[in-house]
Amino acid sequence: MSADHSAGVLPDWHELHIAAVGGGAALEHPLTRLARALAKLHRKRWPSRKQAVAARRRRVLVDAIDLWVAANVGVAVAETASVGALIDELTRAGACARRLLATTDPAGDAVHAAWTAVAVLADEWSDLVTHTPIHYERFNAGTR
Repeated sequence: MSADHSAGVLPDWHELHIAAVGGGAALEHPLTRLARALAKLHRKRWPSRKQAVAARRRRVLVDAIDLWVAANVGVAVAETASVGALIDELTRAGACARRLLATTDPAGDAVHAAWTAVAVLADEWSDLVTHTPIHYERFNAGTR
């Protein structure tokens, strides 16, 4: 995965997945750094009284992602979908899958379903990166 991370290039799903579920080498792309921060927030167990704090921190990171995309990739992607919302959902799904893997039967249906959800979101990311219009429309239509 020797992607060129010059302005206008989004990380591929492999890089984003590493950031979203944790592990792997240090990632240099601005979006993978932000995704790693989102994943860390999702992995933390927040007490009820701190849920609003976690939501605000996530919102700041999602907005930072969308601002970076608008400034570096171009308005077309930024207008099509919230890239930050997709990365937030991917990191949430990754945190859930890791938690289930650690706390339930690794061969169980819940773990399988959780990792399938991560895979579907990674596929959506790939489609977004390669500009597949049907996925843009689906994501933008509020099906999430």
